[in-house]
Amino acid sequence: MAHPTRLTREGVYYLFMLLFVIGGAVFREVNLLLVIAAIMIGPIVFSWRIVTATLSNLRVSRRVASSVEAGMPLGVELLVENRRRRLASWALEVRDRVESLNPITTSDIRVSRVLIPSVPAGTTVRTHYAVRPTRRGRIQITASAVSTRFPWGFVAGERAINLVDEILVTPRLGRLTSQWSQFIGARESEGQQSERTRATAQRRGFSEGDYYGLREWRPGDSRRWIHWRTSAKIGGMAVLQFEQRRNKDLILIVDLWNPSTAEERHQLAVEWTVSFAGTIVADICHRAAGNLTLAIVGQETRSWDRAASPLLAREVLEYLAEVQPGSGYEPAKLNLASLRNASSGTKVIVASTRAPDPQMPAVADGTELQWIEVGSSRFKQLFLGES
Repeated sequence: MAHPTRLTREGVYYLFMLLFVIGGAVFREVNLLLVIAAIMIGPIVFSWRIVTATLSNLRVSRRVASSVEAGMPLGVELLVENRRRRLASWALEVRDRVESLNPITTSDIRVSRVLIPSVPAGTTVRTHYAVRPTRRGRIQITASAVSTRFPWGFVAGERAINLVDEILVTPRLGRLTSQWSQFIGARESEGQQSERTRATAQRRGFSEGDYYGLREWRPGDSRRWIHWRTSAKIGGMAVLQFEQRRNKDLILIVDLWNPSTAEERHQLAVEWTVSFAGTIVADICHRAAGNLTLAIVGQETRSWDRAASPLLAREVLEYLAEVQPGSGYEPAKLNLASLRNASSGTKVIVASTRAPDPQMPAVADGTELQWIEVGSSRFKQLFLGES
């Protein structure tokens, strides 16, 4: 591949001085000026040759995580390999272009520049930088070029690089207040159990063979509990969950309503609702607290009905990363079998961007229906978003 080279501003100034010396030598017929002009040509030619050689036989690669939470730093590792046997590469600058692929908000474009002092011949140098995506969705990192001006800055050369990585940005999670546990009716004693009590309860559940879901591998788990098919799909270890369920089941409906003439405040309400829903799911699945029935209503409707587990949390958060608002909750859009068959004491929570919907259908006897509008006083009592 050809390496585009050009004179820098300093190189142009230097070339102007060189032409001035050559002109004086010719018109004045001064041999000493000709000698000086010949000496001054050397740095330009040498710079051009070194820049071209420095960028040859270089291999640039990138290592980056496939997903990150919005607002959290994303570490990017760059690896520059010098495949030459003799000549080192000096003063390399690698430029990465970071672009948001969110279809709603305006794309954010930034260029990250990383300076690598030297890459000795036959070696690979690693360097790092971090980006902090602020919005959920997807971002794309492309490498525009690697360049150098070594040794004197008279000539600049660059080499285009074809590297593209897409990263999924999951919603930013907040914190549920202490009133949330009281709101969903969780047992206060659950959080006060000692590790020995929990371990005894788990062993009792295992011996009874009370299987109800999957979770990620934890130190001390038996190899007999590994679910190999699921482990192969997710690229990690997943084990059978035998712990007895001692928590009330929860039905969560996420109403991502957005008017046809949406304003900035409406979009902000959608983001708060997504963050609130993601925090609830992450909290319940982290504690493996019973069964979770979840319905997310936006442009499309997606539902889950299974035991709470970290695997379920990962799947839901990945979906929330790219979900888009729509006309919102309508009874015809939602399969209400879970609502009608809900057991006594089941909480039915609607997290919505709007006020309560009077057309919300009736649920089974004994269930508790709670409508939480983002921005309301109840919402602020239950949820603390991260700024």
